[in-house]
Amino acid sequence: AEDVNVVTIVADASEQQYVETQYQSHGVNLDHCSFLIAPSNTYWTRDYGPWFIFDGNNEQAVIDFTYNRPRPDDNAIPAAYAADQGLPIYTMPLVHTGGNYMTDGHGIAVSTDLVWSENSDYTHEEINQIIQDYLGITTYHVVPDALGEYIKHIDCWAKYLAPDEIMIIKTSPNHPHYNDIEAAVDYFSNQISCYGAPYRIKRVYVDVDEPYINSLILNNKVFVPITGSEWDDDALQAYEDAMPGYEILGFTGSWLSTDAMHCRAKGIPDRYMLYIEHMPLLGEQTFEENGFDIQAKIIPYSGANIITGSTRLYYKINEGSWQSIQMQPINSSYYHATVPPQPDGTKVSYYIHAEDESGRSENLPYIGAPGAFTFTVFDPSINHPPTKPKKPYGPSSGSTDVTYTYYTQATDPDGDRLKYGWDWDGDNVVDEWDDDNGSYYQPGETAAASHTWNNPGRYKIKVKAEDERGNQSEFSLTLTVIISTENHPPYKPNNPYPENGSINVNSNTHLTWDGGDPDMGDTVTYDIYLGETNPPPKVVSNISETMYNPDMLPGKTYYWRVVAWDSKNASTTGPLWSFTTSSDNQPPTVNISKPANGLYVMDKKITSFPFTLVFGKITVEADAYDNQSGVNKVEFYLDGTLKSTDTTTPYSWTWKGVAFFRHTIKAVAYDNAGNTASDETIVWRFF
Repeated sequence: AEDVNVVTIVADASEQQYVETQYQSHGVNLDHCSFLIAPSNTYWTRDYGPWFIFDGNNEQAVIDFTYNRPRPDDNAIPAAYAADQGLPIYTMPLVHTGGNYMTDGHGIAVSTDLVWSENSDYTHEEINQIIQDYLGITTYHVVPDALGEYIKHIDCWAKYLAPDEIMIIKTSPNHPHYNDIEAAVDYFSNQISCYGAPYRIKRVYVDVDEPYINSLILNNKVFVPITGSEWDDDALQAYEDAMPGYEILGFTGSWLSTDAMHCRAKGIPDRYMLYIEHMPLLGEQTFEENGFDIQAKIIPYSGANIITGSTRLYYKINEGSWQSIQMQPINSSYYHATVPPQPDGTKVSYYIHAEDESGRSENLPYIGAPGAFTFTVFDPSINHPPTKPKKPYGPSSGSTDVTYTYYTQATDPDGDRLKYGWDWDGDNVVDEWDDDNGSYYQPGETAAASHTWNNPGRYKIKVKAEDERGNQSEFSLTLTVIISTENHPPYKPNNPYPENGSINVNSNTHLTWDGGDPDMGDTVTYDIYLGETNPPPKVVSNISETMYNPDMLPGKTYYWRVVAWDSKNASTTGPLWSFTTSSDNQPPTVNISKPANGLYVMDKKITSFPFTLVFGKITVEADAYDNQSGVNKVEFYLDGTLKSTDTTTPYSWTWKGVAFFRHTIKAVAYDNAGNTASDETIVWRFF
């Protein structure tokens, strides 16, 4: 509330007075505070709060949706806010939640596949069409949940920082969802942003489950949840590096891994904003004799006039000083200015500025100079050297008198064919060119070269590219290769966890051990043998981590051993270990999540209701969990009669046929140890 208006939801005038007193006692500026008097169930305004659009008449409106939790007061907040502000409201026929929706503001949005499972009556294409019709989204990325959490919200692991920039959490390779997270990084790295180029991916490190990604960007401030962890400073620095010019602020609180700053607050777009839209020039831009024309759409939603002379293009050449040119009107909404022509290789940075008579002053990018758009001039009439080749890849260790092959690639701005010069000893001198036979590689084609070392040692390999006209690139990054004369087998696997002979071991325990290899640089992989028989069978091969997460049952004795292999196929077998898992005496948890109190017509919830009233068929859904042996199955009963058994999540049964009046639905969950738990609900059904 230092410089923006904060809207707080309160139940009544009495609660408003209490909140105002609390705000005043903590130094909050009440001049920047307003209140929405409406009942609510929880504080997760991100999840149930209104979504906003601007319609074809440049008027702000609210988009409502069915909140994916049985909380009728929360679900009614979008309508209450729209009424309070006098905004039109449109009801989108989807079950959704704000924590599982992020958009770039330019027609692209992202959700996890929770949106599919919660709207199973629609096809994926129908969901896309609804999202387009109500929100103007033409590209809807629906992706797997990288964390496998029960909540499945995108804001638990990814965040738009800019229209072409996404931050995604980074974990250690030992994290149980490391591969899923890196798969998400690979996916978004290969998607095209609204700016016509692949997304720039930024990372913030999460050691366990710190909610650093669940931050709130509000104008030029970024509010980051911190936990007192040793990784807090690194997280704040990650935002500093990714968002230069923004004020990065860390806040402690009662944060959870799936519930932090972003979940509990929601930005409200300025109804009367000064809007600037522009397709930036990025990457390489072809030399233009008349310079580079920069066009922008500028709309004052306040209806106020744009101040004459305020529409300016700020630019700088390479690392020079900022200069500005007035942007001239093309028509009532579009303006342009021209960056003077620049020679090949020049770096041009720029941003756009405008002001209107309502007092609003804006830049694009929003933060202005620190986040300026940047491009490099490319003159096709000039021959350019190849790009720096990719760091060589191939074996990083080996033995003397053995031939090893290494690979690289480079491209050429002019499309010239390439040859490669290899430096096998790191002295920045090419030892061998690969064109002895007169052949060249096409740009981007993988080049290969082989080499044999006669003496042991640590060698640094680099490579450079040369085009057909003799222009050379820089040397690549260095690959270090360790060559030895004698190979030693890996260390014997030791220090097991659980310790040998342990009892009452949790069946969800990860197996760990110590390993390694006496030969510097030699890589080690492990085969795992595990089972209830002695000797145990092999269950996994060729893993690089000294950790394995098996599926185990409670109350069982397990035998296991580890065999270590090095890159030269030498192996060492570890001792046989055993442990006994604790018995599972705890029942699972089960909850009938659908139907909840409300009116349902042909399997769709129409509105909240004091009890459950169903017309036509209904899909009964149950959530079931068991932290020890896992859920085996869920049985569904109608008035005491078994109707269906489901063994996979989401657990469900579709109640078809004709029925009338009062009925009891019961769900019984069984875990793999035979423990049971049940939940039931009363349903009034007609037809």
